[in-house]
Amino acid sequence: MKKVCCIIIIFTLTYSCTNKSGEDVNLKHLNMVADKMNAELKTISDNVIELSYKISHSIDFEAPFNKDFSKFYHYNNDQVMFTTFRNNNSAVYYPSNQELSESLQRRIINTEKLDAFFTDIVRSNPLIAQVYFLDTSSFLRIFPYIDVISYLKSAPDLTRLITYKTIAKKPFNSRNAYWIANPIADPYGRGWVISCGEPIYYRDVLKGIVSIDIPVRSIKSKYFSSNTELQFLLNKEGKLIACTKEAGKILNAPSYKEFQYYKPVEQDIYMFSSPSLKEHQNKSLKEAIENLLDKKTHDSFYIDNKKYKIYKSYIPQTDWYLFKIIN
Repeated sequence: MKKVCCIIIIFTLTYSCTNKSGEDVNLKHLNMVADKMNAELKTISDNVIELSYKISHSIDFEAPFNKDFSKFYHYNNDQVMFTTFRNNNSAVYYPSNQELSESLQRRIINTEKLDAFFTDIVRSNPLIAQVYFLDTSSFLRIFPYIDVISYLKSAPDLTRLITYKTIAKKPFNSRNAYWIANPIADPYGRGWVISCGEPIYYRDVLKGIVSIDIPVRSIKSKYFSSNTELQFLLNKEGKLIACTKEAGKILNAPSYKEFQYYKPVEQDIYMFSSPSLKEHQNKSLKEAIENLLDKKTHDSFYIDNKKYKIYKSYIPQTDWYLFKIIN
């Protein structure tokens, strides 16, 4: 009898240790992926901070200029101001329904120096789609060059959009730039994007914001392109940002669709169209997501009487959660 009991105890301990080891391996792998993603996002945040310093300390917004302004900056059908394409130069935009003062002309000319900074940043990280400076008057300098006449032809006031409104009211932060981490439709033609930005001050006066944009499709392509892994990304409300194809099947999530530009973007349009996974129709999955978004690092759920394990890791830069399902 004692021998049987010993065998049972040994088997139980062995099974428990093996099971715990499997959990640790899966969680360790997920944490590694989350750390990699967070490090890449932190680099972009650092780029924004460095760029903000450069703009604030090396751009004299009010310096006089001696070039013919109208030779380089034009109006299209009295709608928007733009500049023609040249290699490695930014596009500019300014709505024609606002006065083009001499002070603003100085700002437009003097911020041409930003083109070199912008070029270096975009080339430094394949996740980055574009970088721009947006003035308090809705003057935009953006790189790479875009056709502003097509995307901003209705002359919207860009300072009314969420990225500007969020960042402009913040103080400069030397440790972490500010993230707009809920994906929105980019007014400049890049589809669904997230943004990281800082306010720009000149002689203690707000001059605008600087922002770097990352397309959601770039994040999806880099981290969620596997045909076998069951991984997905949620914000803290449980809204789905990206997932692998196989994870989408388990979650019964709609396939990713890029934003379509049927007309210019003049207001904030958010990517989220499906309900939070905290409201999922499968009660078991719903409870697991709620537990994981609360405090737990792993849990389990059932779909059609089949048990799945699920693990969670955290991405502090954007306040996102990365999940992995094991079937």
